[in-house]
Amino acid sequence: MMNENINILDIAKNHLPAIYELWKKSAQKTTSGYPFDYQNISTKSEALINNFYRLKNRNVLDIGCNSGLYSLLIGRIAHSVIATDIDQELINRAIQANQYFEKYIYSTHNVKFKTGNF
Repeated sequence: MMNENINILDIAKNHLPAIYELWKKSAQKTTSGYPFDYQNISTKSEALINNFYRLKNRNVLDIGCNSGLYSLLIGRIAHSVIATDIDQELINRAIQANQYFEKYIYSTHNVKFKTGNF
């Protein structure tokens, strides 16, 4: 089980700089003030990612998904992920990251982003 999580952690670490660049470009067009690199991989998030294996083949609801990074990473092993946030700019970033994942990493057809609250 841990091999899948190490793979997920490696994916995050290896691709986050490119995703930051996408978010940086869009941040210049908006005024909400969210730093493009606020959602990062730290010791705290590594511990969380290392427990994603518990979600294997499950249906996941990610309330307050922010920029969708964890939602997309969970999509690697979950059956489905529905991710929501009340901030449209953050959902836009999640959609950008989703497109990046689809093109360069793996299919995220099982991950859906919605604007709104639960």
